[in-house]
Amino acid sequence: MKRTFAAACGLVFAVLLAGCGSTTDNLAFKAPAGYTNKMNTFIMSMWQKGDANSVGGLIMLMKLPVKMDTKKFDSSTFSSSGAKNMKIESSQVIRICGDQTATLAKATGTSDQVKGKDMNMEMLMTSVGGNSYVAMYMYPEKTPADPDAEAAIKSVCAKSAT
Repeated sequence: MKRTFAAACGLVFAVLLAGCGSTTDNLAFKAPAGYTNKMNTFIMSMWQKGDANSVGGLIMLMKLPVKMDTKKFDSSTFSSSGAKNMKIESSQVIRICGDQTATLAKATGTSDQVKGKDMNMEMLMTSVGGNSYVAMYMYPEKTPADPDAEAAIKSVCAKSAT
């Protein structure tokens, strides 16, 4: 009975995954030039600049099918994305996409996503159409930020109707 139930749940989940599209569906978001797509599912997408041995930057976009309080940031928000030893440097409410409210936080810490290296992290939380989105840009701690990557995480906007 338990196996049948587990198999049925797995089948339903697989069907949902197949029909749900991409994290970026309905968004104007685009990763900057030089970033390669490493993963694309309906709840998370990831792009990387550089190769596995020399990561120059990592952008992640997560879609949560609920509307969250996008003004609440703490170290657990970063930890859920594979970051450790987080020290939040700043957090502020900003406007993106015209008049869309978002919260942008900057932090330093260690990333599981980049082989435990010390990283600078910028994380933006916002809501679009009943979903909450978290966009994160991580780059090596002692290197300057990529302005195109910083702009990309601030482009979590609804696609305009054309």
